Amino acid sequence: MAIKQTWVLIPSHGLEDLPTDLGEDAAAGLLHAFAIGWHPRVLLQTRARPGWWRADDPPPEATGGLFVLPSCSRELIPDDFERDIAQRGGFVLPTSEDRSETLENLRRLLDSIERRDDAGARNRADDEV
Repeated sequence: MAIKQTWVLIPSHGLEDLPTDLGEDAAAGLLHAFAIGWHPRVLLQTRARPGWWRADDPPPEATGGLFVLPSCSRELIPDDFERDIAQRGGFVLPTSEDRSETLENLRRLLDSIERRDDAGARNRADDEV
């Protein structure tokens, strides 16, 4: 299943009240989270601008959603959030202050999704024969 939409889970009620007192590492992780939605491979799949959502009240629709989780939002998400999103067909990508680590995690996630999609397409083609 391709990613349909990217959501950055922010640690505030809106963009206008993002915390201004984040430490350097937390701020870097939040910046990386916003950048993920504009990554060429993500845009190729979603064909949509990334959005944001409050970390303490994630969107109800998860199917095909890529939920980018910066470290400053982790303590705000519901306890079973990551498991719940996976069960409903979405994906959670934690970010860190290390940009290369965040990009490597994204690459692994996208490669995994593409392998699953390729395997599913082969299985459907075999069923048609």
